[in-house]
Amino acid sequence: MFEIREKSGETLEMLIHGESVFHDALKDGKKKYHVTNQNGIDYDIVYTKNFDYVLPMMPEAYRFIEVYWDFLTYDENRNGYIVLDQFDGREAVVFDEVNEYTVVIGKVLLRERKDLDLYYRDEKILWFLHAADKLHVGGELPKDTEKVLYVTKPLGHSYQSTVGNKIGVLAVFQSMFYLQAITDKDLSKVKYIRVQFDSGLTGIGAIMSTAARFESIFKSAGWKAYVEGEYLGKYSREMLSKYLDIPPKPADANDENTLFLDQITISRLTITYSGIHANRVPDIGWFKQSFLDEMEEYAQSVVGGKKMLGVYIRGTDYIASNILGANKQASVKEMVPLIREWLVANDYEKIFLATEDEGILKQMREEFGNLIRIVSQERFNLDEFKTAKLIAELENEKYDPAEKEEHIEDMSVNYFYAMYTLSKCDSLIASGMSNGVDLIRCFNGGNFQNDYQFSVGVKQ
Repeated sequence: MFEIREKSGETLEMLIHGESVFHDALKDGKKKYHVTNQNGIDYDIVYTKNFDYVLPMMPEAYRFIEVYWDFLTYDENRNGYIVLDQFDGREAVVFDEVNEYTVVIGKVLLRERKDLDLYYRDEKILWFLHAADKLHVGGELPKDTEKVLYVTKPLGHSYQSTVGNKIGVLAVFQSMFYLQAITDKDLSKVKYIRVQFDSGLTGIGAIMSTAARFESIFKSAGWKAYVEGEYLGKYSREMLSKYLDIPPKPADANDENTLFLDQITISRLTITYSGIHANRVPDIGWFKQSFLDEMEEYAQSVVGGKKMLGVYIRGTDYIASNILGANKQASVKEMVPLIREWLVANDYEKIFLATEDEGILKQMREEFGNLIRIVSQERFNLDEFKTAKLIAELENEKYDPAEKEEHIEDMSVNYFYAMYTLSKCDSLIASGMSNGVDLIRCFNGGNFQNDYQFSVGVKQ
């Protein structure tokens, strides 16, 4: 991003001020320029690589992931590939400073979102944008509410947050222009996103949620996701096809019209408004109707006409691997007070518990006795995770290849049965973020009386 600075005494190449000044500088490739400005005072523009702004703030372990694109080429006039969903529900936008990105953001919003009032603290914006009824320069700012988005300096707020009403300019710009940065292919020809899971460690819930997220992130462009490969993570397509209608590769998909997203790209998409707010809930159409009918019959035999509280508690590898980093799954001890409160307040007759952790099942039975109902399945103990960090790694240690295939199918079917039965309970309490919760909500369709998901930080 180019910042605007007071003209220095350095000997620099000269550019002419105008609408294309930043594009001219990006194309030329130098880091500093003098700019001759007929609309005001001459100035310098100075380039900083976007990732260099945030690198000092990133945890050392993650500094190899360049979470921002450089946006050396972009077209602020290409409306079909500019995403403006982060401005939905806003009435005004306040800009802390004038730089390349705040100029471009303002230009797009004045053209495409004429309902928004734009406030700039710095009068230099009038060098770049024409006076307009919705453009306010200097003077009083609007009251700080969620209706107002504050676009801060690159490090004026969290380097990666796209949540709340104070967001760094790099994240705001990336949220608008990620479609243009994601590939060098002709965007007008792109139709599909290829999702492939080469790692044998990926769970089926993650596979389904990832496909749903990609469809959501690229819905403004109309791109559709499909899943490729004879194996999806640790699952054979042949086995999954007994229960699921996996989105196949479209007949017309080819290299020209299909994108494959590498891990760096996926990491960058998490620092976009669309990425962080993407729908994670799979479509019910993934499931064969015959399998849904079987699960419904089972769920009715468990829940029937009873008032039942569903409780989903992840353990084992979520504890052993710290999968969610800064967040963790709530413990039984942390969840018990809310479970007891809901049992009393709503007169629930039973608790349907889903967990893969034998230790958690034991703790819950000690707390709630014969109120607990479960799906009969193999479970794991945390003590087993000495060399393995993930369930898939433990499975590789415990089973030979033939046994493993049978075990994976059995575990997968039981997992689906448990998630489906949870979805038929009156209310849900979940220990934290997981793909299982996405699946429960897929089956439930938003019909829980009460729905609570714990969010517990590592440092409480």
